[in-house]
Amino acid sequence: MEEEYVLRYTESGGLTIAYQVWGSSKDTLVYVPGMISHLEAGLEDSEYLSWIRELSKSFRLIIFDKRGQGLSDRDSSAPNLEERMDDISAIVAAENLDRFFLFGLSEGAAISLVYAATHTTKVKSVAVFGGTAKFTRVDDYKFVPEYEVMVENMLSSWGTGKSGHYFCPQKMPEKKAFFAKLERMVCNPKTLQGILELLSKIDVRPTLPDINVPVLVLHSRDDATISKLNGRYLADNIPGAKYIEYPIGGHLPWYEERKNIVKDLTIFFSKTGNNIHSADRNLATILF
Repeated sequence: MEEEYVLRYTESGGLTIAYQVWGSSKDTLVYVPGMISHLEAGLEDSEYLSWIRELSKSFRLIIFDKRGQGLSDRDSSAPNLEERMDDISAIVAAENLDRFFLFGLSEGAAISLVYAATHTTKVKSVAVFGGTAKFTRVDDYKFVPEYEVMVENMLSSWGTGKSGHYFCPQKMPEKKAFFAKLERMVCNPKTLQGILELLSKIDVRPTLPDINVPVLVLHSRDDATISKLNGRYLADNIPGAKYIEYPIGGHLPWYEERKNIVKDLTIFFSKTGNNIHSADRNLATILF
């Protein structure tokens, strides 16, 4: 593995953030992972490794473990969305990136969309997979479960591999041992509880109309974790967004539809790479 990527560290808010750099393309893609992320343990899944390898053929791929997870510092407090975005900015500064593409998976989708809305001079375009504008149900957003259901589904069995039944049921029980180890490597239950509390507070609906970089929304029709209705909502509420829905594959993009997803990402980013957008200072002021 050492010959395929470089592992680096940078600092964000007094914490160490670990990230990998794959490939050597002139075009950089910053990859914001979902809730379960461990830079090295994840590579034990051959299909995930193939996904990363295929992306790195077209892009200089940078993927990181968010604070509190994986190889990054285990912060005991629950980070907010702004601190999550600070982690991206720290990597951007460390790598001296001028302009780059952004990809967000699951939880990383909401982070990526807000980051793109507030850093339009940096982000060329953004793509998301399995994303949602909000993670817990309220009266005016019913595409996701109640907070208590999310906690019960994830926290009660953490470390046993049960998350695989939500993320990729078509791969279970084949992948159960892998997901059990991955869960234990990512974080402990207390840290997970803090992450779930963060997710319950995320609501990027007000931000969506203000995103003025090209956006590609990708979703699986059979996603059992984040319903396809969430992907459709994002596409409907982001001006000019393009939407692609895959018939199979679940919540994780590196299984059945991997090659099609890589192809669609490569085409989208190649077509939007030269677009230049002005920064939305009003949105930045509201957020910060």
